[in-house]
Amino acid sequence: MKKLLLSVLSLACAATVLTGCAAAPTASIFGGSYFLSDYENLSVGTVNETTVYNVTFAKNENAKIAFAVDNGTYTTHVYTSEYNGTRCYRLDTELNIKGAYTIDDQPAPIEDVITTTAYFLGLDNAFKPLYSERRVKAHSAAYNGEKYELKYYEYEVSTTYDDEKATVVFAPNTEVSTGKYSLEAGETVYKDVFKKTYFDNETLLFAIRSFRLSNTFGTTFDSIDAISKTKRTLYIAAATNGNSASNEAQESLDVSFTNGGEKMSKVDTLKFNLAVSGTYTGNVIVLNYSDPSDKKIGQQLIKMQTQMTGGSGAIGTLTYLISNITKY
Repeated sequence: MKKLLLSVLSLACAATVLTGCAAAPTASIFGGSYFLSDYENLSVGTVNETTVYNVTFAKNENAKIAFAVDNGTYTTHVYTSEYNGTRCYRLDTELNIKGAYTIDDQPAPIEDVITTTAYFLGLDNAFKPLYSERRVKAHSAAYNGEKYELKYYEYEVSTTYDDEKATVVFAPNTEVSTGKYSLEAGETVYKDVFKKTYFDNETLLFAIRSFRLSNTFGTTFDSIDAISKTKRTLYIAAATNGNSASNEAQESLDVSFTNGGEKMSKVDTLKFNLAVSGTYTGNVIVLNYSDPSDKKIGQQLIKMQTQMTGGSGAIGTLTYLISNITKY
């Protein structure tokens, strides 16, 4: 069942399958608040930024089932807010996927929606999380040993942080879900979550925007995977071909998006692999962030690729490519 849940989550992005945030920032990891006009401002600054990505799918030739995206968008909105009277950042995301699975030559249309909300402190507090939640209405292909079936999952998961602990509440809607959950509904408490560098699952991709990224960058950090009830260590490292980090990690991308009204056609990026550290065999997420030296964009996520699983293996690749940045 864990694999089924992971395949649902693989729709949402890297941060869904991987997961964690606090401990004072160190120069080796953090470089600046590249999402602000004043990159050197480490406290909670004033920001109101919306970014939209187009989501496409490329199938594996040998996949036993098929999937196609008719329309896919991923939207992120970060802005200055308050949580229980504390000035902080708020990050909202929404993934919308309209498409269809094809199992045994029978098409099965789907419309999936995954939304998240997260409140967290500034860079001077290493983006320490205050609260996050994820709301999922999504489908996943499952293999029951004889045939593939399409299952529907609807649930909410929230995480509340208090001092050194995190309280996670999992709430599945079992009345409408057709798939089974291995995780029981209810509350799980994690202690001492901030002993190491930690990022909440819902803020991970945003937090990377403040890392001191380079073509040799690499680091590890902790995060909670609420679905499998574990705290995992993740790693992010510059993509390499085994011989030269710089050749592989530096990538110029042809793009077509609007940045504050200005049309962009090419962006120089740094390419990274994000995955769970250790023996876990989960998928590697490939991330392209723009070079922070480009003051027009800052250190922005430009492209993301993740394997989409169905049943016993990957059926293809989801690609998120930036289409618009609006800053108020």
